[in-house]
Amino acid sequence: VQKELNEIANFSELGLNPGKLASRLELLVSMAARAPTSDRRPYMFELPTSLIEAVDLPDNQTEGCGFIPSALLEELLGGGNEAKNALAVQVRVICPKLGIFKGELVRTAGIEKIQLPASMMKVGKSTAKKKSFKTAFVVLKSVSPSMNNKMMERQLNPHSMKGPTKSSERDLRDLGVMVTKMLLGCGVPGDKLESYIERSRSFDGRKHAYLTGVCDCTQGGLPPGTVFITGLGVGGCERKVFITRSPCTERHDAKILRAITEKPESMTDENWDHICSLSFGAVMFSSPSDESAVSLPESINNSDLDGDLFFCLWEPTLIDHVELTLRDDDVEAGAIKGDEGAVAAEEEECEEDDNSDELLGVHVPLRIDGNACDGIVTGKEGEKYVVEFGDQKEIMSHEELTADKAIIEDVVGHRGKGRNSEVEVLWGGGKRSWQAFGLMKEEAPDVVAEYALKNSLMGKRGWQWTKDYLRDAEIIKIQSHRCDGNTLKVAALYDGDTEPTWMNAKDVDVDILATYVEENDISLSDKPWKWLEKSIRKARKGWFAAAQERVSDVKRMAEYSRFVESLHRAHKKRGDITDQRSVYFGRAYKQALDIGKHGGRVSLPSALRAEVAPRRKAAYYDKFLKDV
Repeated sequence: VQKELNEIANFSELGLNPGKLASRLELLVSMAARAPTSDRRPYMFELPTSLIEAVDLPDNQTEGCGFIPSALLEELLGGGNEAKNALAVQVRVICPKLGIFKGELVRTAGIEKIQLPASMMKVGKSTAKKKSFKTAFVVLKSVSPSMNNKMMERQLNPHSMKGPTKSSERDLRDLGVMVTKMLLGCGVPGDKLESYIERSRSFDGRKHAYLTGVCDCTQGGLPPGTVFITGLGVGGCERKVFITRSPCTERHDAKILRAITEKPESMTDENWDHICSLSFGAVMFSSPSDESAVSLPESINNSDLDGDLFFCLWEPTLIDHVELTLRDDDVEAGAIKGDEGAVAAEEEECEEDDNSDELLGVHVPLRIDGNACDGIVTGKEGEKYVVEFGDQKEIMSHEELTADKAIIEDVVGHRGKGRNSEVEVLWGGGKRSWQAFGLMKEEAPDVVAEYALKNSLMGKRGWQWTKDYLRDAEIIKIQSHRCDGNTLKVAALYDGDTEPTWMNAKDVDVDILATYVEENDISLSDKPWKWLEKSIRKARKGWFAAAQERVSDVKRMAEYSRFVESLHRAHKKRGDITDQRSVYFGRAYKQALDIGKHGGRVSLPSALRAEVAPRRKAAYYDKFLKDV
């Protein structure tokens, strides 16, 4: 099976990452949309490779979106009015000569082939001598515009011969809870929002839609920082649009952007006429002028253009309120993927005096309902300290916290084996004592795991759980390496850290080490690295079995599903998106949706852990959580 798959695309190059392999293999079983005809034929085509080409464009200009000639798009869709009105298609392209691609293709003027940028590539081209086939299979997953947007265009287009159907108006949905919370959190008064919701229950008063995101198909004709909404109309005064993408959980997930209504000077007449002729149903994002800059889609809730739908609102009575609120927000910094800086900055500003206290953030053993828990000092009330574990809270004095056995400063030693294992604990008062290993694993797992990391114990018997607890998937990159005697150590930079941690190379995942070796031209024949060559060869040789094991791990999938749901509930029960805990849970929820495909762990403050990982479930939630 591996051999046959490698004849389709170079799956072996992903052999060190079972999670990514599993998600890429799923592309081979993509479901095709069906034609709106009596035969309901599937939109799946075998095309000659002469109709498809790879194009070299910066990722931040395309973000998973490519280009398709108008004539070819209409031919694939069977001609007729539906085909003529189509403006984009979500596709899967499988071609041994080029690779496997996923994303959106936007109707483009002046080209003759389907153009696939690198941002759409998910698996590289096959390196096998014998290719599985010489053509390209193209599967259309969906066609834009949607039926709702077709009805919306009938309302917007003054030349339309038909209005929206009565049944489509009856089926119109309200904004939804998440978008409603977002607008309220962005400063829209409740009475004005309620008034708009009432008006929007008919097409006549509706000034919002979910639109397909596409890249600029005019060779950079749209000015940076702007968008063009197809079919909304041109001419007249400047228009501003509120844009976000679900799940939106905080103000940093939205932007107000200028929508182009007049031909920009940098755009050709041909391209302007082309985009003005497109049906209503897409929001076209301009490209940044700097290839290293964050793209507009990425700055909006870390989005891309491989099929994402964007909520767009152009109602002036609401836009004015939102613009005032967002004007002072640092949207760019807060939207960067995995960034906790915006929240941390807010906390620092609000608690400037408290943050200088050395007791804040330390771990304190608590007994809650007879169970040992790892509490965190989260703040002060007057002269006393707040110690939290989930929703549980205790108030303790400075004397209570600095008593002989209150604060766990560090683990400084270990001894014994099996049930007789102990660790030496350094307490806040400066005293040391030997404690049962099992007890400290339960009460302060992060401190014990940190000790294991520093002392290269994660691969030792009885300590393996610490590797899963710390999760090597947190490592962003390896910065350097050195040899301490016969031990190869690497400087690993963890997600959220500014300084690397030196650790035993054998405690790092093989895929991360392989990337470091390749980028730095390190020979695996060198004595310190010889062991890695065998590990890499083994991983690449058995990549399909590893991917099978990943997708058939029903227990892990069930645990992951419950974990995502628990984060969603924790965020949902807080009505105000500006609430600090709501921000944390919202970001954790979005991260959780992402790790299902790419692996890793979710950032969540220790004090909030118990709300989504109660004691009876903590063991399997540790697979997905990390503290910040």
